[in-house]
Amino acid sequence: MENTGCVISGSYALLAIFPGTFEPNDVDFYVPSSNRDIFIGYLQQNGYALPAYPTDYQDTSPSVVGVHRLIRGNSPRTIDVVSVRGPDPLRAVVEFHSTLLMNAISSSGVVCLYASLTLRNVGLINYGLARMPGVHGVGIFDKYRLRGFSLEERLEDLDDSLPEDSHRCRVDPSCPSTVRTIHDVGVLFIALDYVNDHFSTHRPTLVWRLANNSCCPAETNGFSMGANCTIGAFYLIIGIPGRALTDTLHCIQLRLRVWILLRRPSIFV
Repeated sequence: MENTGCVISGSYALLAIFPGTFEPNDVDFYVPSSNRDIFIGYLQQNGYALPAYPTDYQDTSPSVVGVHRLIRGNSPRTIDVVSVRGPDPLRAVVEFHSTLLMNAISSSGVVCLYASLTLRNVGLINYGLARMPGVHGVGIFDKYRLRGFSLEERLEDLDDSLPEDSHRCRVDPSCPSTVRTIHDVGVLFIALDYVNDHFSTHRPTLVWRLANNSCCPAETNGFSMGANCTIGAFYLIIGIPGRALTDTLHCIQLRLRVWILLRRPSIFV
């Protein structure tokens, strides 16, 4: 995983945060498309095979290039290798249908992008993607509700998830209108060992905002990034190491640049 830059996400990553609560049927590996063949080759060397008739399973997230499903013998469990554009597979994770699934397992630890919500067993629906016909039906939400999680479109509908009158729009990490980064306080990282205890140190900087930003109770006017960019999430990949942004001034500069971009929606079309 370290050599290819891939992460495990989906239900299996959620299971790492809530061990023993449910049993997933497959494991989803998200890998940079440039390393896809290397990773699939490794799995084949360890007994996994691509079926004679490839699966018709598809992921329509904007960052996903393709999906390859591998099987091992007669086991009903499968491995899905999801190839992602660019060097950071987390860009596909922030396009998931809800914040509940925005978690990942890397070679160095477990990361939870919306910890304040997820650790309360609740999640916000990223409806810009979820309402697209033919992508994620109501059934995908029911599956997680049956597992004991709550999924809603608005923060105020998440019972007891937030203290009353404590919400700070565009500031709180759980707010749909907040521009988030992989380095901010809303991200929880659980290291697998004391040596690699900083998930974002050597990763590109990921910046995103949920597609359901207009559902914030304090937000009256969301923004649109153009007809071709209103699904999934807003994100940028900035190719500089994480610790280069730990200085407060750099963070302010980054937020300013993002604000300028958001005021110029035509450049995203």
